[in-house]
Amino acid sequence: MSTRTILRFKQGSKINDVYQHSDGYPSWTIPTLEKFLKWNSFRSDELDYTVANFVTFGKLNHITRFMKRAKKEKSNSLNKEYRQSFEKIFENANANLGILHTGFGIEDHVLSEKEIIESSCEYFYEIELPINEIETNIETIIPINVYEILDDHLKKIGSVKFSTKQSKIIEYSKGLLKEIEN
Repeated sequence: MSTRTILRFKQGSKINDVYQHSDGYPSWTIPTLEKFLKWNSFRSDELDYTVANFVTFGKLNHITRFMKRAKKEKSNSLNKEYRQSFEKIFENANANLGILHTGFGIEDHVLSEKEIIESSCEYFYEIELPINEIETNIETIIPINVYEILDDHLKKIGSVKFSTKQSKIIEYSKGLLKEIEN
């Protein structure tokens, strides 16, 4: 079963919510956000571009994982043609490649807390981006708050801080990334 999540990108008074269908648990999402923020750092001054880039980054991540898996599963005839060429993925709308057609959705409005709780997602992330363009030689901290979505409320389970100068997460709540800490 997929671990669905909602990621809220905030920049001043602007907010965009993104639905992510799988890999929403903190031990996957936090490192992915870290890689994304490092990759997108020069373009984080416009929220709509940041959100579009996050979805693109996520899709590329899925495609890369799919290609690696296809190479390992040499006996799978479906994957044989895709092992040969990245471009072949886009030539065929094969139902078995459905993960490449889904996975992310940009919400058409800012979700209320009630909508988030009723969303059937397991986690909710708030990423607070700086209003100005990120300069990698100046220390800017991007806080990310992580919530578990329970039946009747959001429960904050931790937070992390991403340093733009160091291009990495510099602080996170103990226990939030259990699988990584071990």
